Amino acid sequence: MRKTGTEKKDIKAEITHILYHIKDSSSYIRGILACESGEMFMRYFKAYLEKVFANELNKHKQDVPQEYMLNHMVCDFAETVRWWTGHEQYSPKEISDFFFSTTPFA
Repeated sequence: MRKTGTEKKDIKAEITHILYHIKDSSSYIRGILACESGEMFMRYFKAYLEKVFANELNKHKQDVPQEYMLNHMVCDFAETVRWWTGHEQYSPKEISDFFFSTTPFA
């Protein structure tokens, strides 16, 4: 859901969109996370999340180094997804709301 030109990128909508894709593949992702490939999946997923969050963090002032905040956001969201695989009663929107209730740019 990346926007171009003068349109503003909506990070919450983008994260929610990612969560809907994860929900659509939840049994597949649950299987990957449960096997040896789980850590490889998380490395690639975290590399993708770094790109998603990096641009958003540039728009907000933090009291901690940006590199630290980026690592925190990436790890927090990746572990939120891992947690969600065992708590599927929550919708993608609810998980997005949970995540953004703990971020500096909610």
